[in-house]
Order: sequence, then structure tokens, then C-alpha cells
Amino acid sequence: MTASFETNDLKEGDEGVVNAQDDNGMSIKQWMADKKIKLMNETWQKLAEHGFHSIDDLTSLPVNQIMDCLKNELHIKTADRLKLQQALNMLADKKNFIDPEEVVMFQSMQSTLDKLQNEVNGLKLKQSKIAEHKNKTQRMIDEEFAKLIASLNKRKTMLSQQLNAIAMRKNAEIEQEMSKTENVIDDARKMYDATNALLNTAISLDELKVRKSQIAQYQTEMKQAMKMKQENAMQINERIVGVFETQSLVQRIHEIGRIYDVATPLLTDLRCENGSVNVAWHTQN
Repeated sequence: MTASFETNDLKEGDEGVVNAQDDNGMSIKQWMADKKIKLMNETWQKLAEHGFHSIDDLTSLPVNQIMDCLKNELHIKTADRLKLQQALNMLADKKNFIDPEEVVMFQSMQSTLDKLQNEVNGLKLKQSKIAEHKNKTQRMIDEEFAKLIASLNKRKTMLSQQLNAIAMRKNAEIEQEMSKTENVIDDARKMYDATNALLNTAISLDELKVRKSQIAQYQTEMKQAMKMKQENAMQINERIVGVFETQSLVQRIHEIGRIYDVATPLLTDLRCENGSVNVAWHTQN
């Protein structure tokens, strides 16, 4: 972070415009040497590259414009800008000269600001690290629960297949039993229809005994068929039961995984006593 002095906008002829008087033709470097004001070689090089050779060059514009140029175009470092402003103030015959001790104090203030800014930058770096660890841990959570979900879906599919197989087997048994029963029904219906035809046919009293005997035979055959059907019938249980012991599993799922706030160890004391080293640590979340 760079600090700079601010000057009011001044017009030509105002007190803030540099009046070089008799020093105008002298080179900047010679004038500064006479005043015992030292600049870095980098600064002299930048001044020369941008056409600042003589005092005339340095005093051709108002002080505030010169200082803006030194800062924003030449990128002169703060310490040397302060020295050049001190020189310009001297040339302008101003009373508010910058004392070297003031420069030192200002540079100390700048150093403090730089340290504070470095702390902010360090905190921002920690924020980026937190985001990095958060994203990494979130990916791990997603991957682990995807495995659990895949395992549950696999088990669900297996149980569904078992259920379908049992239901299909029971339905096949029922179909087989229905087929046998329908065959018996067909035979019984034929005898029933035959009996119905006999009953609807006019006969003489002499023929009644014969018809009655025949109907009795049909009835007996139907009862025997029904009895055999019942004796050979399959015992089919239509119930299908599912058993799940998920309570303990659900409870275990609720406890799966741990997320920790890792403490940062800080060195608080380091001592060498009697040939041994004593180290003290403090953890900070």
C-alpha cells in the first residue's frame, strides 16, 4: 500500500506554483547535491528518461501536477517522491518544508500500513484455504454417501427380485390348480347338461326308473370327481411377508462420519536449559 501527500490544485502565479528564481538553469542533480538531498539511482534514471534534466524541467508545472506525474507516470517510490516534494517546496519558497525526521515518520507509518495489509492478505489466504478444504471434504461426503446409496439400491433390487420370484411361483401353482379345477368343471357340466336334457324329455312311467338310475350315476360321478379334486388339491398360501430390521441400521447411518475443526498449533515458548530444549505449544481453532 503506497501513501502520498495531497496538494491543492493551483494555477500559474499562485503560491503553489514553483518559482525557480536564479536556479532555473541548473541541473536537477547538481541542485539536489548542493542541498544534500540524495535520490536512488533508479529515480535519477526515470527522471532522465522522461525529460527531467534541469530545474526548469522540474518547475514547468504546478507542484501538484508534478507530484502526480512522479507517482502515476514515473512510478517514483514514496521516499524519493517526498524528497522531490521537499525540493519543490524549497524552490517555491514555501514555509512548510519537509523535515528528514518527518520523512522517517511517514515511512514508518507506511510500513505499519503495509504490515496491516499483509495481515489482511494472510486472512484472505486462510479464507481460500478454508474454501479448498471445505470443497475437498464435501466431495468426500458426496462420494461416500453415493457408495451407500448404490449399496442400498443393489440390496433393494435383490429383494425385489426375490419378491417377484415368490409371487410368480405362487401364481404358477394357482394357474395349475385352476386348470385342474376347470377340467373337472367341464366334465361336471357335461353331466349336468345331460341330466337337464333327460329331465326335459317326456317319458312314460315305465322309463322313469331307468332315467332316475342314470341321473343318480351322474350325481355319483360328479361327487367322486369333486372328492378326488379336493384330496389332490394343492395347499397354496397367498401371503408373502417381508421382514426388515432397519432401526439399528438407520441409527448407525445417523452417526456415520465425523467432521473435525483441526486446531492450529502455535509455539508459545522455546527455552534451552541445562542442555535440554523445552518447547511449549498452544492450540488455536
